[in-house]
Order: sequence, then C-alpha cells, then structure tokens
Amino acid sequence: MKNYLQSCLMALLLFGAVKSNAQVPVYSSLPSATAVIFLDFDGHTVNGTSWNYAGPIYCGASGMNSTQITEVFNRVAEDYRPFNVNVTTDSTKYLAAPANRRMRVILTISYEWYGSAGGVAFVNSFTWGDDTPCFVFTSLLNYNSKNISEAASHEAGHTLGLYHQARYDANCVKQSDYHSGAGTGEIGWAPIMGVGYYQNLTLWNSGPNPYGCNNIQNDLTVITGANGFGFRTDDHTASFPTATTATFVNNLFTVSGVISQNTDMDLFRFTKPTAGRFQLSAIPYNVGTGNSGSNLDLQVTLFDGSQNQIRVYNPGTLLSSVIDTLLNAGTYYLRVEG
Repeated sequence: MKNYLQSCLMALLLFGAVKSNAQVPVYSSLPSATAVIFLDFDGHTVNGTSWNYAGPIYCGASGMNSTQITEVFNRVAEDYRPFNVNVTTDSTKYLAAPANRRMRVILTISYEWYGSAGGVAFVNSFTWGDDTPCFVFTSLLNYNSKNISEAASHEAGHTLGLYHQARYDANCVKQSDYHSGAGTGEIGWAPIMGVGYYQNLTLWNSGPNPYGCNNIQNDLTVITGANGFGFRTDDHTASFPTATTATFVNNLFTVSGVISQNTDMDLFRFTKPTAGRFQLSAIPYNVGTGNSGSNLDLQVTLFDGSQNQIRVYNPGTLLSSVIDTLLNAGTYYLRVEG
C-alpha cells in the first residue's frame, strides 16, 4: 500500500498541483430504472476481474471538485437520457442493481497500471455479471470536465457493445479509427464513439466501425438490443388528437420532454386567447454557454388549429430554436423534434 500511494503522488506531481478529493454529490438521472451506470469518483480497489492479470488495481479518487463532478454527471446523464438506464453517482443504486445490468465507471487519477489513454473498457462487459468495471483516467485528461465526460460516455458505450465510429473516404479507404466529426461552432458535432473532445455536440451515430466501411454500427440499436434495457417510455405523443396541452399562466407556458430518437416527435397544443405577438424559445438541455453539453439540434414546427403547417423553425447555426411571430386568437400546435 505504501508503494502504491507513493507512485500515485509522484504521478500527480508530474501533472502539477496535487488535487484534493471532494465530497461526491449524489445524483441519479432515472432512479426508477433497473439498469445502472455508476460514475465512481471517490476511488475503488478492483479485484477478481479480467483486468487483474497482475493482481489488485488500486484506483485513487478522481481529483475533481464537486462542481466538476456535477458537470460530468450532467453531461453523461444527457448522453444516456434516451435510454431506460439510471446514470448515478450513488453506489447504493449500483449495488442494488442486478449484476448483469450494471456498470461501474471508475474515474481515477491512477493510470500507471494501464498506460497512456483517456480510458479503457471491455466491449460487451455490461452484461458479464462479474463487476468488471471500465476506467477513465482524469489526470491524463488534465481534469477537463468536458473531456472526462466524453471519455466516460465513450467507455461506458464500449461496455454496452459498441466499437468505435470510424472515418472512411469516398473510396472506402479508412482515414481514422476515430471519427472526429464535422462542422464548427455550436452545431459542430462528433460521434460519442469517435472522438468528441473537440466538438460541442456529441451524438450516438449510425456509421461504419473500424472493421470495414460496410460494417455499419447503429449505436442506438446496439445499446437497446442486448443489454436488458431499451428506450425510455415516450413522454409526449406525436399525434394531433392526443397532443399534450400547454396551458398559459400569466401569459407564459413551459413544457419539457425527451427526444429519444431521430424519429421521435413531441406534439403540444396551446390556445391563444387573443390576437397578437407570440414568442417561444425552445432550448435543448445544456450545461452552459452555447448549449454546451447538449445532444439535440432542435427543430420546431408551428401548425394552426386545422393542423396546417405554418412554418418550420430551425436556425442553421444554433441548437436552439426561437419563434417570434403574430398569431390570431385560436388553437395551435407545436411539434418538437431533433
């Protein structure tokens, strides 16, 4: 134990100031879900798994403060929001879950046992039932909350059966095992299973994996196919007759929902009592400026009471959508998708 503590301290000194360990805030994204992804920030000893070819692995804590931990949780929870799985920092939720429906993601400063990488995981290990964890090496990611979040979602994705999303040219020649995305600014995107460090918007993708340009991996299909959980129950219908009613209170209404797939559409009905200006801001979940951490490029369509389309709102350079128009009194519908 003394040798382990000494080697960890030396590694920390190489990266700068020693990080203190914060009290880990307790969060759960979907407490009712049976399946669990546990973000473990406070250190863990790994024994009796396929990782232990050289004995126990002593993992120090993440070296992150509570603000950073909260951001990482929020980003990872948003990545897994479409699914019926609980992303949590609560070890009791992990321990209560079935052994073949849970994954411990160890976010740790301790990388020496493995080597230089942002993280590492065994593909398909989520359902092994033997508490094999995956790892994210926080010190090698310079304690950057965005990059640590991307690595955590990426490594957990491997445990759920995903390989990398790769990049090929038009002639089917592989350019990289890691697709780095496309675009710039707020709408610049990359696959979660590629490399998402350098883009604002990271997504589950359907594209070729590293084993051939015709080997198409649909991330959503893989995740929901063999891990004992599927998508969340749809929270709002896409049908006009059963649209969710948005009620004005003091000339305002607020609605929220989850767009789980690119085929998911949420429909809302509202009644404008008098003619005049109508303004609406549709904002995807985010953790900061520029819709940072969002997984959704919102499109909002406005319909009249007879279900005739009035206009589609989808700003080309923003993830959010804004409506500012004049409407007569009457019933209208809003369709939200992304």
